[in-house]
Amino acid sequence: MVPRVFGLIVSRETFLDTMNTPQDNHSELISELASTATLPCPLSQDQISRLSLFVDIFVHWNFQYSFSTSVTPREIIRSLVFPSFAFAKYLQPDSSVLDLGSGPGIPGIPLAIARPDLKLHLVESSEKPFHFIHACKTELEIGNLTAVHLRAEELAGDTKWRGEFDYVIARSFAPLPVVVETAAAFNKIAGYTIVQISNALAEEIRSNPPDSRVTGLWFYDVSAVDLSIDGIEPISMASFVKEQSCPREYPRSWKKMKNQPLWQ
Repeated sequence: MVPRVFGLIVSRETFLDTMNTPQDNHSELISELASTATLPCPLSQDQISRLSLFVDIFVHWNFQYSFSTSVTPREIIRSLVFPSFAFAKYLQPDSSVLDLGSGPGIPGIPLAIARPDLKLHLVESSEKPFHFIHACKTELEIGNLTAVHLRAEELAGDTKWRGEFDYVIARSFAPLPVVVETAAAFNKIAGYTIVQISNALAEEIRSNPPDSRVTGLWFYDVSAVDLSIDGIEPISMASFVKEQSCPREYPRSWKKMKNQPLWQ
């Protein structure tokens, strides 16, 4: 029989190493960071345990599929898990949230664990990250999370998804003009799109705000979330608000969005 770890097919050597590795052994570090950090979403002991298990799953899948350059549990916790919580600052209770290009569930999975009131839909077109998200949903019993295996611009063509979400969030989905054009189709009127951006881009936007009004999604603000964790800089976010319906021609094809962005 081919051994599996958290739904992942692995070599016999990796399987034996995994069985000799203590599981759920990251709770202490997560608890320590949570006790000193400024988090928009306090973590219960149960949530800390589930986040610890998520880190275990991530380590083993990342070993084979190289989802991230963060490979050790400490790196994953500090560079992926905790920064995901920055989005929680912007999300009102009981909201519907679409995570565009979620990759291996960042920020969607940590957010779903930390904010069970949210209804999160994670969109990912690549097969391996999608299967990872699905494995995490099953292993961690995340009832408020749905995984969608489709390109976002294709999903936007389905009337069941257009204009349905209070928030659209994105961490590293695509260049900002592409994110905004894609997100515009999914937000409800008066809904928001929140995009994590570099600090350098945040300064650029402050001096030259983007004009995205043609999509119905208007630039709103640039702000930063300081988690008060040593070594983690404040996380810059660009916010856009849905002022009017998105014309049916948006989003355009991926090629057109990349080669002919709405703004420079």
